[in-house]
Amino acid sequence: EKFKNSIPTLKYFEAVFVYAKSLIPVIYQYGASKVFHLPFGYCKYTHLKAQPNSKTQHQGIYYFGTWGPLIEDWLSPLATFGLKIEGNSWDRSKFAYLKSAAQKGGIVEGGMSEKAAQAAIVVNFIRAQHGCFNSMKTFELAAAGACVITNRTEEQIDYFEDMKEIVYFDSQQDMLLKVEHLLNNEALQAAIRTNAYNKVQKHSYHERATMLIALID
Repeated sequence: EKFKNSIPTLKYFEAVFVYAKSLIPVIYQYGASKVFHLPFGYCKYTHLKAQPNSKTQHQGIYYFGTWGPLIEDWLSPLATFGLKIEGNSWDRSKFAYLKSAAQKGGIVEGGMSEKAAQAAIVVNFIRAQHGCFNSMKTFELAAAGACVITNRTEEQIDYFEDMKEIVYFDSQQDMLLKVEHLLNNEALQAAIRTNAYNKVQKHSYHERATMLIALID
């Protein structure tokens, strides 16, 4: 209903900003007169942590996100790796293990970055229902100094290089093989954390605000 009510109003705005490049032609087709790309970023005060420390004991696999029927099917095989989950509504999962793996109370602001920085691996998903573009966590997890593995999307590839700053997978089996490879390769984990952290420095919301001002000036 919100979609039906919002789309007809696009033609009345001087400009519309979208977080994904792939949405630009979509919004133009719905009647917008001017469309700009303004990506997600991260908050320096909430998400950015100190430079990753090689002496930190990184342990465990985390997923941060709300329950969904598609996501739980993808995550279920990671039970053998001791997956931990932070997010809402996981009591609805059909998998008993995922219910028990979910931390009670959902994600606490700032807590995600602390736990992501200490984890060996953080699994991320750009959800199909959101178009498989990118997400806020694309940048937030890198700012926390996490070693991230995520489903491959063209929008993310624009920012982070595969097997250098992030690890991409295309299938569930591909995900499992790469998780196992990462867990057995601490040097690769460390390199990904450091490289992603360095790359994301220029992608905070301070830089996004500068972009916004330049676009509307």
